[in-house]
Amino acid sequence: MKKMIKNKNRLTIRIKENIDEKISELSKNNNVTKNEIINIILLNFFENKNEDLLDFNFFTLKNEHEYRIYLFDKEKEFLDKKRAEHGFSFITSEIKFRLLNTIYNDKFFTNIEMKSLNDAVNDINVLGRNINTILKNAIETNKYNFDINYEKFSSDLKTIKEILYKLNREMENVNYRVQKRK
Repeated sequence: MKKMIKNKNRLTIRIKENIDEKISELSKNNNVTKNEIINIILLNFFENKNEDLLDFNFFTLKNEHEYRIYLFDKEKEFLDKKRAEHGFSFITSEIKFRLLNTIYNDKFFTNIEMKSLNDAVNDINVLGRNINTILKNAIETNKYNFDINYEKFSSDLKTIKEILYKLNREMENVNYRVQKRK
């Protein structure tokens, strides 16, 4: 909401409670209005030309493009159904997901696929830790008199650890790509 009052603009904004408390404290300690304090802060910001912050925001805006498309009802219904199946909140997310998967060689995962993949990796990590604990206990106590070829088992365990390490690295790469596309 913006109104002109005596060559000044009236602007209604929302600020966080902790910032409001600081402004109120400054206002009380210096006997000036909140408006004056906010105007002084903004004036100092623009006079100091904090270009790093402004450039960063402008930089991100320059690299993004917005396109509008028109869909028939059947297309919208189809995308809405697929959006729900893939775990997206909006049809635009589904459209972006489908578009990116047609452009890039590295395929993107849906939210549901990412959750399933993360759950599977966590389960595999738990399994690896359990196997490692069982092996350590068996070697230390040997109270069950297992006939285990510990050297072969240790070799297999190292192979499992290598696979888990590669899987974790791949998951990090996938998560990185997912974060970059947002």
